[in-house]
Order: sequence, then C-alpha cells, then structure tokens
Amino acid sequence: MSNQTKVYSLPKVAGTHTASLEHTYNVQGLITGATYLESKNLVALSGYSNVLEPFVYLLYDFIEDDFFNGNKRKIIVSLPFHQVEGITTKDGLKYYISNERFVRPPVANNAEKLHTLDLSPFLSEYLLDTNLGYLEEEFETKLLLYPNPVNEILKISPSSSFSIQNSDYWITNLSGQVVLKGNLHLDKSIYLGQINSGQYLLKFDKLQSQAYNFIKR
Repeated sequence: MSNQTKVYSLPKVAGTHTASLEHTYNVQGLITGATYLESKNLVALSGYSNVLEPFVYLLYDFIEDDFFNGNKRKIIVSLPFHQVEGITTKDGLKYYISNERFVRPPVANNAEKLHTLDLSPFLSEYLLDTNLGYLEEEFETKLLLYPNPVNEILKISPSSSFSIQNSDYWITNLSGQVVLKGNLHLDKSIYLGQINSGQYLLKFDKLQSQAYNFIKR
C-alpha cells in the first residue's frame, strides 16, 4: 500500500475517454469511500491504515476541483481493526460509515455494520460560512509507532511539541485484557518479546482517550 491517493478526471460527455491524472496526495492510508457536497465545497473520504485504523479525511474550502489545495483535516475513528468501506452524509455534519466483516481468530471478529459519526465540532463553523483560515492537521494522533508490524522492539516517536517521556503505558488485546504495562523511559521503546503474536492496542496515561494499534509478529 503506497499511502497515496490520486484524483483522475474524465469528460462529462458520452464516448470513449482516457482518465487523466490530476492530483496526488499522501493520506497515509488506503481510501475506500468518498462523499461530495458540491454546494458546500466539501469532500469527506473514508479509509484505514495498514493496521486497520479507520479514519475520515476532510477536504474543504478548495477552489474548483483542486481538492487538496484547501483545508485538510484527518480524523482518527475509534473503531480498531475495522475495514471501513463507505461514507455518506446529507448535511455535512452527521455521517454514516460502513465496514466489511473482518475476522482474524482469535483476536478480531468484527461483523459488517453501519456506524454514525458526528463531525459538527469540526465542520459547523465552516458550514455556517464562518472564516476558519487555513488548516492542515491530523486530529488526535500525535504518536508514530514503528516498526509496525513489530518483532520485539516497538519504538514510539512523538511530535516535536508533545512529550510522553516517563508516561505509564499499558497494552491490551482486542478483548480488553492487559498483557503488558510499564513506564516509557528515555529511549521511548517497549520490549515485546514476552507477548504472543497478534493485534494489540497501546494506551498512555497522558492520552487516556487514545488507543494506538500495532501488530506483534
């Protein structure tokens, strides 16, 4: 997976045509669905990362069809290991996203389902024609876990403005059972040799609302 998404164009007339590549952007994941509110200059993309961490990517306030030249905001969706496949909305504030069935015994058994997502905290001002200025940010996630999948040593890289040094952490399986806990020291790495292969969630006391997915080989 390249993590790049591409926009192609075709003439809106009958006939045989060749798609023309217009734009490429690194969304850090696979895009699987899109919805477009033309009257509001708003595009919402759905997708997931290579460890099945779903997200919604908002594109708005762009000029004509240059979708990636306006405001961009990536929102991590708290549905670990869900293969999100579609997204739609009527008003640009409340969204519906769907996922396919994803089964990986014994750690994951997620049935196909339709979910609702309220994005009014991020879009209400824009949709009410308030000038927000230029934005480009990734909501919530401030940590990079690597390598992922990992063999034994999981490294954590925070953003330059965010510190997790001396944070307590705990790792749970998909059933919510804690399999490992400790304190993150100066080297910002966690030894995973004592846990079994599978899919896990990493949480920190300084980021209690966040869970970071990783796969142990």
